[in-house]
Amino acid sequence: MECIFINPSPKGEIFWDKVSSVMLAAAADLNIKLTIEYADIDNRKYLALAKKIVNQHSSVDYILFIHKNITVTKKLLDLFEQHKKKSIMFNTQLSEEEYQLLGSPQNHYQYWLGTISPDDTQAGFILAKELIEHTQRKYPNKNQLTLLGLGGNETSNPAIQRKKGLINALEQYPNVKLTRFIPSQWFYESAYEHTKYILRRHKRVDIIWAASDLMAMAALQAIEEEGLKPGEDTIIGGIDWLPEAISTIKQNKITVSVGGHYLEGAWVLISAFDHHYINSPIGLQLTQMYPITPDNINAISHKVLSGDYSSVIFSKFSRFLTGNTPQEKNEIIFMTNP
Repeated sequence: MECIFINPSPKGEIFWDKVSSVMLAAAADLNIKLTIEYADIDNRKYLALAKKIVNQHSSVDYILFIHKNITVTKKLLDLFEQHKKKSIMFNTQLSEEEYQLLGSPQNHYQYWLGTISPDDTQAGFILAKELIEHTQRKYPNKNQLTLLGLGGNETSNPAIQRKKGLINALEQYPNVKLTRFIPSQWFYESAYEHTKYILRRHKRVDIIWAASDLMAMAALQAIEEEGLKPGEDTIIGGIDWLPEAISTIKQNKITVSVGGHYLEGAWVLISAFDHHYINSPIGLQLTQMYPITPDNINAISHKVLSGDYSSVIFSKFSRFLTGNTPQEKNEIIFMTNP
């Protein structure tokens, strides 16, 4: 069995390097021949690489790719359909409007087997819930809490869904006031400047909810430069499980990082494996993310930071090899040796 993953980033990008690492470990354990082709963030080069793959790799069974935008994804699906190459999209959630244009997997595109994507709405909700409840426990006598939201760009599906999760959470906590929600475009510098601006106007906020750990780190810098104490004066959290953010949780500066979605690299291979041997359907799958907090950081931080998945028996997650409904993919993180 042979798979190719079109990595959307050059080597050296932290998140996608972690995706590649867990995929290589899963492939080795399941005896899958995996090739990782590294693309460029430029969409034209991404499409050019896909065309090269279908023309030069006649024996490949599955092509694994991510959704960049509707134009690129439609061209990819057209290409794979033309060359009769089975494909699975993962780690990026399509919007309802995009599904209306493309149809569901194996509807208009027979060789598009499915989509495995993180539940970004759930991630945004969990981040808000953890931050609010931590702050409420810390300051039980405060009648009202203030929250600053730092979002991604306004057209990005993960950014839209994570913001939706935040708004859903705020409806359950009426004593939390949303001071501002500012799209910071995923950029460190933008999140830093936006946090500075809010602090100058409001002196302080109780909670900073950031749609990524990178922006949470930027808010942390701004908080410290304003003479406030993170983890005390302001409670900060983000999404992605970045090693730098996890290190600051150990220092009691950042309070929450929600993540684990890089583990979909293993999950998509296991799904392809089961489809190959028992035609197990893939369809539309949403996977869960989990919070790292001061309460559980000692149990799992090493497993996340080390990136060593050699101790994981990936066959335990295969329907074909176990005959059972596979475990939730994020359990992979709890099966590695400390």
